[in-house]
Amino acid sequence: MKKISKTREQKKKEYLSPQQLGPLMGVSRQTIRNWIGNGDIDAFQIGRNWKIPSHEVLRMLRHYGLPIPDWLK
Repeated sequence: MKKISKTREQKKKEYLSPQQLGPLMGVSRQTIRNWIGNGDIDAFQIGRNWKIPSHEVLRMLRHYGLPIPDWLK
């Protein structure tokens, strides 16, 4: 059976960076990083880069009553 690789757009939906989440929430990337450090956002680090799972992004957007972009649904 041939393995189907995910397109770049599909991979973007799985994880977001603080730079991508900040504008969705109307805050800076540093604020997102502070929230990660405080444990308010579940994320993991790869090298110096933080990755936030899409389910966590959805949770945060819903918690604050913010609109969810179509590409994230």
